[in-house]
Amino acid sequence: MPIENGSTKTYRALARPLFLSGCFFHLMLCMAIVEVCSVVGLTGTVLMINTLLNDLIPGLDSLLVLLFIFSLVIALFIGTLLTWSAVVLTGRFFRTLKVSPSGLEYRCWPYSLQCAWEEVQGFSGVRGPLGQLTFLRLSNAKPSGLWHFFGRLEVIRLWPKAKYVVQLTGLEGWPAGGLADDLRRYAPHAFEDTIVGHLS
Repeated sequence: MPIENGSTKTYRALARPLFLSGCFFHLMLCMAIVEVCSVVGLTGTVLMINTLLNDLIPGLDSLLVLLFIFSLVIALFIGTLLTWSAVVLTGRFFRTLKVSPSGLEYRCWPYSLQCAWEEVQGFSGVRGPLGQLTFLRLSNAKPSGLWHFFGRLEVIRLWPKAKYVVQLTGLEGWPAGGLADDLRRYAPHAFEDTIVGHLS
């Protein structure tokens, strides 16, 4: 059920926070284990090669040092990518959308968007391997947090021509329920501008 505070309603993601917190914890644990095993295994391999072949190949020490540094850079890149994925995954599962007569506020950690109803352009849907995603296209909004990194990537992924998007799929009350009713009440013009596309 949405949280009501006067004329403001807050719609949350449908996923169960406790279950998803456990998934996130295990994901972070797996990331740490992979990183530690990579570094330990790489160090052991370098030391073993150095011990076996040091007398046979001149300049092997310098080559192994370069190989070790290169491998550390790759491991750092993979760790950064996994961390970014964990942040995005967490944000999806703990999203909220506040709806009031003056506008909406979308929170998808680590960023948020605020806009008036006049700035809601319409709906768009994209079909991907996991089904259809429906979102609002916004002509303007007030971003905060790390929108320029995480939020902008979401726009590029879903609908590059839009300035801002608010993903509705996965929120309680959509597509049938209180959220859908509130959108029809406050932004009826959005239902006249609907575009469907495909995820690339």
